[in-house]
Amino acid sequence: AANKKIGDSIQYASLIQNAILPKREMARELAGRHFVLWRPRDVVGGDFYVFRASDEGYLVGVVDCAGHGVPGAFMTMVAHTAISVAIDSLGITEPAALLEQVDARVRAMLSADIERSQVATIMDAGLAYIDLNARSVTFSGAKISLYWCDGEAVGEIKGAKYAIGSNRSVAFTNKTVPVNAGVTFYLTTDGLLDQAGGTAGFSFGGRRFESLVREHAGLPFEQQGEAFAEALTRYQDGRPQRDDITVLSFRFAGHQ
Repeated sequence: AANKKIGDSIQYASLIQNAILPKREMARELAGRHFVLWRPRDVVGGDFYVFRASDEGYLVGVVDCAGHGVPGAFMTMVAHTAISVAIDSLGITEPAALLEQVDARVRAMLSADIERSQVATIMDAGLAYIDLNARSVTFSGAKISLYWCDGEAVGEIKGAKYAIGSNRSVAFTNKTVPVNAGVTFYLTTDGLLDQAGGTAGFSFGGRRFESLVREHAGLPFEQQGEAFAEALTRYQDGRPQRDDITVLSFRFAGHQ
């Protein structure tokens, strides 16, 4: 009976966590131009993704809070609140400024009430602003990269080496790249990259992820999402999922 009550509570918590995900907004604004693979390890988890739209562009992002399961899910609520407040204050055009404010807010929200050495409060994040008029993408990350693929080459725009809330203060910077026809962008948390699988049980890894991107970047997004999910399941080969997994991909309008 106790297990059933706990399980029912976690299932209900999953509904709450799903409610903060911007599924409807992305479907409305980026119809046919994005996919999201969001797979918590334990029904609820520490990953979530971000989306805000304006007349001039979009802000998209992924966040990986320390931990998974219920503790990770609690941290997503803290992080989601901090990001929402930062966006309301600063707008969506400066990802680096948003990360710096989120870093400051998370520290202020948590440091006075908990013993930081006992509770993991760090989070990885990657935010990308899509400027529709300038046809450019401005990215800033905390231990998360932005990948791009033109159908042949795969590139990586690296974020800062340190996470939000880490012991070291980080000055986040923006990196802006122009967008050419047919370029597809990808954000991923480390859950996919660290997933064990294959014949030897090694991690999925960055090289295998880049090969996956290169192979499928030209497909319609619904097919891409299915291909990524199938590739993960095939590589996992029955092994347990190590961590929460989130992959978010997008293209500009006009290049379906």
